[in-house]
Amino acid sequence: MHHTQELHVWEMCHNVEKTIEKIEDGCKFTERILEHGSGAEMLANKKLISSQLLSLINNTPKPEVNIKLEFQTNAQQFEDAITSAFGSFVKLEDEQKVGGWLCLLKFGCEL
Repeated sequence: MHHTQELHVWEMCHNVEKTIEKIEDGCKFTERILEHGSGAEMLANKKLISSQLLSLINNTPKPEVNIKLEFQTNAQQFEDAITSAFGSFVKLEDEQKVGGWLCLLKFGCEL
């Protein structure tokens, strides 16, 4: 189920990217024709330009993604993983009880 949803999302993203490229191309074309084209050229190509822009508008992706994301965690398991990966803090009083030299080296505290 998850894999199918993931594929659907990736496909939708790909379609959106393609549409963005087409819109950018359409904008560049429009800028070029407005800057360099004459009135007669614009009138001659009006139908073609209009149909291309309408096609672009009508073919924009309609996202129909219905995905439920739920984050579930076991707090104790998370805490254990963090502790094993990164260690833990030791209170200064506890460290002094264990050994003054270790406290001096780690924290610079006085004995």
